[in-house]
Amino acid sequence: MSSIVTCVICFLLILSSCSLNNTLGHSQDTSKVISQGTLLLVPPQEGPNQAIFKQTLKLIADDHERELIAVLKLTSSHIRLRALLPTGQLLYSLDYDGSALTQKNLSPMPLPAEQILSMIQFALWPLDSLKHHYRGEQGWQIKHAHEMRTLAYLGEKKLTVHYLPNRDMLLENHASQYKVNIETLEYRPL
Repeated sequence: MSSIVTCVICFLLILSSCSLNNTLGHSQDTSKVISQGTLLLVPPQEGPNQAIFKQTLKLIADDHERELIAVLKLTSSHIRLRALLPTGQLLYSLDYDGSALTQKNLSPMPLPAEQILSMIQFALWPLDSLKHHYRGEQGWQIKHAHEMRTLAYLGEKKLTVHYLPNRDMLLENHASQYKVNIETLEYRPL
């Protein structure tokens, strides 16, 4: 379940690194990705057990590191994510109920909320649900073996999630060329 928080935070960290490196995509690039193997949003109802996660995310992109704190609340009807600076200042908030995605961005950078949530879901949602939405006949391939999950589109790797002890994770976004280390500070089932 910390994978969802990790994915969200990873993407938020990537966004933060955009100010350090302009090679990461703009909102126009996002629309191109969507039409060519864009990550998908999966209904919250198909997700993992209800829980709250508090995690530290460290984004590593182009020899730069950024750190955020993320609080993720998963219920059977909603996903709520809050991303904070280490000082406690709110940067982003995302809410998804399976049909509507709302966001609040207090950062000067654009927020690709849909991609952030889809990365989190790929890390945390059950394989059966993911395989139902990421269909092989549409060009998607999902591999899962020994604490690792990989997503590819038309043979090109998109994401790799490494599951580590204590609900920690390492997420690699191959398309955007960054890594996110996720350390779970607190996990509370609901």
